[in-house]
Amino acid sequence: MPVQLIVDCFGIDTEDAIVVGKTEDEINALRLAIREHLATQNPALLRLRLTHLALLKHFKFDGMNDVLPTKTLLPRALLAERLKIKIPDWLTDEWIVELGLLKNSTLASDNNSSFETQILMACDVNFLCGDNFYAFVSALNLQPAIFLELLKIETIQTRLISHLTTNLKIDNENATLFIIELTKSSAIESFLENFAYQQTLALLRQKIRDYALHFALPAQTFSASLLNALPLLPLSETQARHLPTDLIEILKIVARKILHKEIDAKALTEFVMADWESLWLELNLLCDESPQLITPDLLACCQRFESADAQTFLQKIENYLAISHYRHLSETASVEETLDWSVGYFDYLRTVLLSKQPLDEFINVSFTDWLISQPSRIARSESDWRFCSSQIQRYLDGGYLVIVTVVDALAALNQDILLDELATLNNLTVVADTLFAPLPTLTDIGKLAVLTGKPTYSLPNNSEIALQQTYQTSLKIIKSWEDDNLNTPITEQTNLVVFFENRIDERLHDASSFEKHRADILPIARQLKTSIQNWLKDAAHRDVVFFITADHGMTVTNGRYDGESLGEIKDRIFKLKRRETLPDEFVFINQDSKDDYAVPKTRLGLTNSVLVHGGLTPEEVLIPFIKLIRPTFEANKLPVEAEITSDCLRLSDKFWQLDVRLSASVQVETVRLNLEPPFKLELREPIDIIRAQKSHTVTLKFYADNDDIEGTVVLLELGLQFERHGAREALKKSLSVNFPASFLARDSSAQSFEDMF
Repeated sequence: MPVQLIVDCFGIDTEDAIVVGKTEDEINALRLAIREHLATQNPALLRLRLTHLALLKHFKFDGMNDVLPTKTLLPRALLAERLKIKIPDWLTDEWIVELGLLKNSTLASDNNSSFETQILMACDVNFLCGDNFYAFVSALNLQPAIFLELLKIETIQTRLISHLTTNLKIDNENATLFIIELTKSSAIESFLENFAYQQTLALLRQKIRDYALHFALPAQTFSASLLNALPLLPLSETQARHLPTDLIEILKIVARKILHKEIDAKALTEFVMADWESLWLELNLLCDESPQLITPDLLACCQRFESADAQTFLQKIENYLAISHYRHLSETASVEETLDWSVGYFDYLRTVLLSKQPLDEFINVSFTDWLISQPSRIARSESDWRFCSSQIQRYLDGGYLVIVTVVDALAALNQDILLDELATLNNLTVVADTLFAPLPTLTDIGKLAVLTGKPTYSLPNNSEIALQQTYQTSLKIIKSWEDDNLNTPITEQTNLVVFFENRIDERLHDASSFEKHRADILPIARQLKTSIQNWLKDAAHRDVVFFITADHGMTVTNGRYDGESLGEIKDRIFKLKRRETLPDEFVFINQDSKDDYAVPKTRLGLTNSVLVHGGLTPEEVLIPFIKLIRPTFEANKLPVEAEITSDCLRLSDKFWQLDVRLSASVQVETVRLNLEPPFKLELREPIDIIRAQKSHTVTLKFYADNDDIEGTVVLLELGLQFERHGAREALKKSLSVNFPASFLARDSSAQSFEDMF
């Protein structure tokens, strides 16, 4: 039944009420509603809000029963009541409303805080809390325009300056100057945007001065002291005016000076000062053209930025740096470990050579040192150059048509080009492997040696006679320099085809760069793929296998030997007339007691050619050995086979040892082993890689929580998990293990005696 009129000219009433309209009809309707409310004795309170004082004259109900006294809401009065203090004259009703002070429920009487502190905290707690300048600036950006008027009040300025100096560690002079400059502005947002622009402009000018660059920039409108005293504010590209364009031009100047070795590469990081799309685009272009600009310092610098463009660029240089440096080969590495090492080395080398980065000579020298100390171990392995001829003979004995291509100077480093082409062949399985070439890496030494498995000096000079004597079968020879022979069909009577592809070597010495050399390989690889397709048709129903290999690789030289001649120059080696003491950068190679050679350990050249062969780098010595065969040959073969190679040994009570050879038909990586209960394998690291057609012997040490296996034959379930072609796979192998019986009875004294051993 009660009626309450509220005069609220400032829009601060927050309770439910009927808002009185301004038209005569609306006023009359509400007057009638009031009378009906009073007449019906409705117990609910009827609140009417008048937004203009002039409307009050239409509602003269004072003195009537159940009509409460009219309330007039004034912001100053309400704020004074809440704070229990007298409000200063400068804080008007309008300011209180626009600043939203009455909406802040936390604003209340606090005898421990000054009035200025309470007002600023009511505007935003970040004005006076914490030590983060960016939180302070964010609070500024959220304030209405009237806040600039509040800042002109001296006591408010004093309180803010105190916070800037005490908590944000800005010196008093610059804190005061910042507040004064802010009060002069027409809008907070535009002031902060201009301040951020001026800061970036000042920073760019300072860097230009530090590196003595010649580039003109507009004058600053704030003092340098103020701009440098405050933390650098973020500046978007749309707010930066001309700066993105200027910065791109400066980046180009800096990059040129770095490439000309006028300034250090770290200088580039000094100019990566904003998270702008155009900046990342330019950095991408500069680093693509000159990867030597990519440094760990640049990586660390870019990690400060969070945009998608920055993260994309960051990932790009992280990937580059990950493969632009490579570890040295261990002196104690096995042949398998060396070939595994070479996979990463070739990735490293391709990246560095294509980007024209300086090479780390010590990496390839670590391989050379290992190579000259391991001739016997290499010769006994399946990665020796003689393995090629044994495979040719194996398939000939199996009734296959064998087609062998020897690509002169095709390094394992560049076999990726050929493998990409061969991957599109249908109905053929491609197995890529690597062999050690005959030393020294010269064509007249390596070509027939690889094909026959015999040192060239022991063979007839005629290649056809040498091959015929070796394999004693129907033979066809094709030579790339005799075009008429390339498309000659293979007859039913032919069992062995040998194709000598010399065009890569012919172009090698004239290639001006590694990039040009790889471009020369591509069309030859495509033609070879076409030849294989034609030969496959000629083979028709016959079982056929293709082998692709090389006689040696190549090296991109790094400098030229300027010492005294040591003998006859043959590509990148000296053929010695007599044995003599060699300079430190050369090693002595004897070709099976026939001829003596002096071979450089590094990438020194002996001629003007940029690309040449004859040395001992991994890219010269390691040659591809690629097999292509119809998949039916190994259709039912598991990717990894396991075979026990030693007797099971008892190491101690319930602790055993077993040697197992793992053989892979395809390349598998990150191979993890486990045993099914009741056996438990001792913790071991995964095997990094087992290459196709290779094996890896592991020593398994395991526990057997079982007392009755000694002297019995037990099936051991070996689990294998591995990756191939990027996918994770698993399989199990059952191994029949003969667990030997203990020599001593199982009493405590005997067990203690046995465990001593």
